[in-house]
Amino acid sequence: MKYTPTDVFHEGHMIEIQRVMEKLRADLEYHEQKIRLIKYEIAQIDLSEISLSSICSHTIKDVEFHEEKMREVIKELNKNEKLLSDEIKQMERSQTARDDERRHNKRRENEGGRP
Repeated sequence: MKYTPTDVFHEGHMIEIQRVMEKLRADLEYHEQKIRLIKYEIAQIDLSEISLSSICSHTIKDVEFHEEKMREVIKELNKNEKLLSDEIKQMERSQTARDDERRHNKRRENEGGRP
């Protein structure tokens, strides 16, 4: 398959989008792990030593923070998945247009070469 500058552009752009998506997935995993860790720490606390209200206030804020970050990351992932999908469609359209042009040129050459 012959690569054109357009193919290289689309391929490079798709690679960049995929790189961003991998980073977002890593961020999502980080926030999910933080929430699991906070919940584990809550389960390990001896409530007789610390006031329940201070624990709840602190940990609820932490969980809410990480949940909000997860929502942001998921939103960003969805946006990048759409970008990648659009880029793939654009590349397919470019390839189809080039193929159509080649077929048209070949047909013109064959018609022009007839006796």
